[in-house]
Amino acid sequence: MPIIKLQTLMRKDTLQVRDFVIQQLKHYGYRIHTGRWYVYAQGTAPVCLVAHMDTVHAKPPTRVFYDSAYKVMWSPDGLGADDRAGVWAILKILDL
Repeated sequence: MPIIKLQTLMRKDTLQVRDFVIQQLKHYGYRIHTGRWYVYAQGTAPVCLVAHMDTVHAKPPTRVFYDSAYKVMWSPDGLGADDRAGVWAILKILDL
């Protein structure tokens, strides 16, 4: 899951992130349980991977940049106080 997919994920609102996560988990063959505020898929490893999908921003950032020299992602619209990177990291682990 390359950086460009993380940039795309950063631009999604909460419901779009939820739908994206569901789509990805289905792609990996997981049986998914959903509620109003969660998506859950049980695996076989004895660990629990958790990330939240909501954000404090009124709308997702439209401009997201990746600085390859410092290996950081940033936006003048703000990226803090959400966990899009955590969602991406979990999906990245599933890629492995």
